[in-house]
Amino acid sequence: MYYHEYVDEILPADIAEAPAQNFYVQAKWLLVAFMLLMPGIIFVSVPTEYVYICLLAYLNFSIIVFFSWRFIRKGTLAAMIPVLSLSYAILAWPTPIILFGIFYPTQAYYSTLSGYHFMFEAGVKVQLCVLLFLAGYLPTVSLALRNDRYIEPKAIIQTKSFGYVVAILATAVLFFHGFSKIVRVPTVAAYLAEGFHKYLNGLVFIVGALLRSFPKAAKITILVLIGITVLFYTVGNNRSWAVLCVAFLTLGIVFYGGYSRKTKLVIIICLALAFPLYVTIANVTREAIGTVGFEEGFQYRLGILREWRQLSAERSAAAFTFGRMFHGGGHAIISMTPEKIPYRLFRVQLFIPECFEALLPGRLVYRPYYRGTHILLDYGFNIIEGKTSTEVSMIGNFWSMGGWLPVIFGSIALGLWHGFLVKILQRCWRASEMKALVYFSVLLPFLFWTSNWDFITHWRTTIYGLGLATIIYWFLKLFITEQRREESSIEEEPTYVL
Repeated sequence: MYYHEYVDEILPADIAEAPAQNFYVQAKWLLVAFMLLMPGIIFVSVPTEYVYICLLAYLNFSIIVFFSWRFIRKGTLAAMIPVLSLSYAILAWPTPIILFGIFYPTQAYYSTLSGYHFMFEAGVKVQLCVLLFLAGYLPTVSLALRNDRYIEPKAIIQTKSFGYVVAILATAVLFFHGFSKIVRVPTVAAYLAEGFHKYLNGLVFIVGALLRSFPKAAKITILVLIGITVLFYTVGNNRSWAVLCVAFLTLGIVFYGGYSRKTKLVIIICLALAFPLYVTIANVTREAIGTVGFEEGFQYRLGILREWRQLSAERSAAAFTFGRMFHGGGHAIISMTPEKIPYRLFRVQLFIPECFEALLPGRLVYRPYYRGTHILLDYGFNIIEGKTSTEVSMIGNFWSMGGWLPVIFGSIALGLWHGFLVKILQRCWRASEMKALVYFSVLLPFLFWTSNWDFITHWRTTIYGLGLATIIYWFLKLFITEQRREESSIEEEPTYVL
């Protein structure tokens, strides 16, 4: 991620980097110009009745972009915690509203068992709720990061051996999980495959981070195996697993891989352009069959996937993609509560015990009230355990507990929890680069899904993640020797990745 090479003379490599620097500067100013022009585009393009909603969405979008940029500029793993936590939120709350307001105002809807619901319904209320959440979360987590700077770790690792072991472990987790989906295995094995994949699929981040250190044959092998995994999950209609596999690999390459800025920007732009098309294609089997898995057979599903042009012609790729990413569950909670559905008012005597009960296996104790997606049954959603991907959303979960006050205090609580995770990652980095990478990669999926989950579920999964990261770290130390060096007392500014 951060290479600190300081020289006194201009080298040929510096001259070769000049076009990449120009490309980076041009891309940055294009983004700035886009942000400045967007309010005018909204005024001109959006129907009058939706202008204020889109302007509030633009404000939320700008706040997330600004703070994410500041955190990324710190150049540390700890600073990526709020960036990852808000990455899905920006795609699920403000972006779809702006997009649909400008291009597809008549297609801005999502469906439930009770019918279709308009995304702009109670739009001002929803965007103000998002703004209030950001007002509580961002200052809180910023306090934890105020002194966060790159510090030379106490130990360096044998990069190649670390990379090989993690690559083998990551691919084993992915293929074991995929194998359990198409071959009948014992219940215990299926349970372990699901658990390992849930908590260790973020190891692909380390593979991407160290990809440059692998020889060419190993790189090709890794990319081919990941490509097979993506195809497998796409055919089985587990799009999120396929997308996250690529996303985590790319995250490692972009933020830790040591590639030029031009290479990183090209990768990001290509994936951003390909993403809507992928989502459109990958959703065809769900629309045509309505199930997840391979009960109908791999070849049958693959044949349906080939007909994606005919089966996805109703909506554009962009409209379809952001329509899927829009937090329909969270929007329904905020827009319909308390006008149609009463609050589940926050009670300390109920909330705290449920937090600790959530740490126990669900087969022993499972009495959800504030957590889980079952609350969406009241809002007309079809919730089936293990089959439904509709999210309750963090903001929707806070709103359901009593409105504005739970949103502000809940966002502060989330900021404090993430501040605690920041301190853990900082301590891990000071102890060992390998330790920090392992902890970060295990927490990575749960940080990415912060916006989707309720607070208790997010708290439980990160607690489990911390415990498992400790086990994985000590397991890896059996195979990898960490070479000690004197700790540098000088805090160096990192080479920024973006």
